[in-house]
Amino acid sequence: MTGLCWVNGQRADEISTMDRSVQYGDGFFTTLLVIQGQVYNWQGHWWRLQNSAKRLGFPALVESDVRNLLKSVLADFVEVTQAKKDSSLSDSSFKSQQACCFNDSSKPLAMKLVITRGVGGKGYQPPLEPKPNTIVYIHPHPQFENVCDFETMSAPIELGLSQTLSTIQPQLAGLKHLNRLENVLARNELLTTGLSEALMLNANEEVVCATQSNLFLIKDNTLMTPNLAQSGVSGTTRLQISHLAEGVGLDYQECYLTLEDCLQADELFLTNALRGVMPVNLFQQRAYSSERTLAIHQAWVVWQAQNRWCLMADERVN
Repeated sequence: MTGLCWVNGQRADEISTMDRSVQYGDGFFTTLLVIQGQVYNWQGHWWRLQNSAKRLGFPALVESDVRNLLKSVLADFVEVTQAKKDSSLSDSSFKSQQACCFNDSSKPLAMKLVITRGVGGKGYQPPLEPKPNTIVYIHPHPQFENVCDFETMSAPIELGLSQTLSTIQPQLAGLKHLNRLENVLARNELLTTGLSEALMLNANEEVVCATQSNLFLIKDNTLMTPNLAQSGVSGTTRLQISHLAEGVGLDYQECYLTLEDCLQADELFLTNALRGVMPVNLFQQRAYSSERTLAIHQAWVVWQAQNRWCLMADERVN
């Protein structure tokens, strides 16, 4: 997918080969949905960034610094896309056919923020005073082409079952760190199945997540999602969905779940920061409805619209 990249706030596509992200995957990231200069679910992303920095022993992040970085990058991106519109830019980044999606900066975008520990340390041992690097990527949204697409729930999908296991590692569980090889292997499996997503288990045969999304089950009047104390990634959408359950008449539980729990559920759905709520209509030859999933999707759309941040104006949109 064609995109643009900024390193420490400057447009670039290179980083030192000695950076610890290259050497050891020493860093973390989050991917934000941006529509017309507005960042959706910033609260969830900021929580993730703070939590990741603390648990991995990075210097504490300052919210205003992170926001100013994203604001500067987005302003530069808008300037670049406007220059493209005016046909006055000869940058090779725009010469591919895929780059035409950048002609309109109002289109839905995916903004990925990566924070690395930088260069230094002795082998695995990190430096005592790290100087983190930031990398920001902007890509066209992988699914949405128009603003209104955000409000429409995705068509139900068939969910597969991955043979790749999710690692059991309590010290890293929940974090969106840069060591994502198990997800790479799981996504690679999908190339032969024709499916868009697959469920992942850990070695204890507990349901953890899908390859790039979190899983939710609805059974009777309870909304359940896997406990991620041992494995998996705690998504930013997952964080907020838990607060919406009561408003749609559901109790909420985080618990250890099995395949049998999935097969006994009334409804299954997935969540992802870019794609929102994604209903499942078939898993292991079991069909599912999506009536209450639709209600959760609608509540999620309303919540995001009420809590989005206008990055260019640096203020909350009410």
